[in-house]
Amino acid sequence: MDEVKSLIDFLKIYSPSGKEREAVIFLKDLLNDLGIDSKIDHRGNLLAKIEGNETKVLLCSHIDTVKGKIPIKIYEEYIQARGSVDAKSSLLALIFAAYKIIKKNDHPTIHLACVVGEESEDTGFQYIHSDFLNVDYAIFGEPSNAKGITIGYKGRISFSVEIIDSSLHASSKYCNSIKKASSLILELNKLENKYSSKSLFNSLTINPVKIKAGNSTNVHPKKCEIFFDVRIPPSLSIEEIYNEIKNIIKNKIKNLHLKFKLLSKINPVLINKDDYLVKIFKKSIAKNLKTQPKLILKTGTSDMNYFAEMFAKSCISYGPGDPKLEHTDYEKVSIKEYLKSIDVIAYALQLLNKDLNNARE
Repeated sequence: MDEVKSLIDFLKIYSPSGKEREAVIFLKDLLNDLGIDSKIDHRGNLLAKIEGNETKVLLCSHIDTVKGKIPIKIYEEYIQARGSVDAKSSLLALIFAAYKIIKKNDHPTIHLACVVGEESEDTGFQYIHSDFLNVDYAIFGEPSNAKGITIGYKGRISFSVEIIDSSLHASSKYCNSIKKASSLILELNKLENKYSSKSLFNSLTINPVKIKAGNSTNVHPKKCEIFFDVRIPPSLSIEEIYNEIKNIIKNKIKNLHLKFKLLSKINPVLINKDDYLVKIFKKSIAKNLKTQPKLILKTGTSDMNYFAEMFAKSCISYGPGDPKLEHTDYEKVSIKEYLKSIDVIAYALQLLNKDLNNARE
């Protein structure tokens, strides 16, 4: 099986959140060609269980991408396309690593999850049955430059506030829902500054990311709805931050008719640097890449957050691609890095299996 051709064919399929069906069928056919049976669950996730020994390992990455097509361009050393970094190359690296390891007589039981909707407010990961996810170890496919191991993600709160006022002629100085919404942004900015740190990973961020208001250029908008993205470091309590936000909306913004809507809320995750799975990946990176592994803390959020919240189990995130290119129009992945990441994951699974077998003897 040609790993590079498979990646190119996969990247040719545009699959933003909510439109992953064609990509799901592509992956199902690919797994079938590899001799791996899979099924599509009620949410649209593609799941496969490859029986092995008693050790269970989850391999999970997402099929969907953010919106915005990037014409695929294939160069000698890298491929440029939407999803090349986040996270189609990581997903295929997991699949081909699993294929390499299951050809051996003794291997862990692999639970493979190709997830839809990860880039939306309604990730498909949350719909996978807990029995499938309840494993000993979990490896999530996300870009980490192949030599990096992601051990931390910030938590996230996503919410919207709709401010309702009167609709008046634009020449009036009263009743402007956009102006009143701006006062809310300023108040929340004070909360952000309260928990500021020299390190972005250890700082609270509260950002307005979308505003819906008005339908005319000469009338005050009756409604203004603002969507906020909040990222919480592991050093802070997500519940305390959530309550502070609600108190600001309730008590600081006076004389406003508004509606608050929580869209999603997930805790931060931080894995111990001496965690067993982290050590396994350090060994594999050192052997396969001949370089010093690097531990990464990401300011974003992934399905690893949900797994860590559900189970107190060992987990890391790993994959090819520069994380700085995630969600940008400059996504590109090194072909060499992609192929090497397959070797890193496969050898990590081999080490994991070998060490656990020795421990049982």
